[in-house]
Amino acid sequence: MTELPGQNRVVAITGTSRGIGKAVAIELARRGFSIACLSRGGLPPNQEGLDAATRTRLVPYSCDGPFPFPR
Repeated sequence: MTELPGQNRVVAITGTSRGIGKAVAIELARRGFSIACLSRGGLPPNQEGLDAATRTRLVPYSCDGPFPFPR
């Protein structure tokens, strides 16, 4: 089997429950990257229609703020 470009690499992506973050997470998972899916609810993107190998690369993490910044 030919090695995928992202094989053995991990990417952290914020906002993976919808929109651009979700699309990027799914595409990189399909390319072989392992994805730390960072979202408020800690849920991975909707995985309907994804193959098993892609689903196992999407790992959810909850990371809700607020994070106060000094002024």
